[in-house]
Amino acid sequence: PCAYYAPMAMTIHSELAAYRIQTIAAQQQQTLIPKQDDQDDQNVDADQNVDADTDLEKGIQKNTQDEPTHQEVPLQEQPKLPYILAGDWNLQPDSPQYQMMTTGILPQDDPGFPTPKHGTSFRIRTEPMRSAYAQNGEPDFTNYAGGNVNNDNEPFIGTLDYIFCSKEWKINSVKPILHRDDERTNGPFPNAQEPSDHVLISADLEIS
Repeated sequence: PCAYYAPMAMTIHSELAAYRIQTIAAQQQQTLIPKQDDQDDQNVDADQNVDADTDLEKGIQKNTQDEPTHQEVPLQEQPKLPYILAGDWNLQPDSPQYQMMTTGILPQDDPGFPTPKHGTSFRIRTEPMRSAYAQNGEPDFTNYAGGNVNNDNEPFIGTLDYIFCSKEWKINSVKPILHRDDERTNGPFPNAQEPSDHVLISADLEIS
């Protein structure tokens, strides 16, 4: 959300978004792994008489007792399919939330670390992600908005948009973004050249 005035809310929403995409990536990875029951079935001699109900009961017992469930393994440690999470985050590169997304760390004494509520304490459940632009430095800005953004007449200009990706991606290149001092910038936006107050960002990625 655009809740820069509520850093704890920004932390919670950022972590939730990362948690969601990483959970999906982990679940999709699990679908590619043959189930143990399927492997066991392939090893059963076709000539053996197997009681289907008894075999099913054993399979359930094996799944629930002998093997750890998917939820028992921390998300950071679960194998995942490669994933990309991009968008307007309303976070600047020097924000604690950006550091959390890219390092997996947010000190508990940081003003953006959510305080316990209703018996629940905040914890970071996600693995760090890379920002595609960060390898050469984040852009000088991705958002150049007109006045009244902060209830004043001053334009806002800063980097709020990112392409986060998992470690499997090789970042070949990113679309260059003009500096605010470049005469071609011609902000704030939108205007005749830029239809949005956010400029287009893009990256050329491949699986390494």
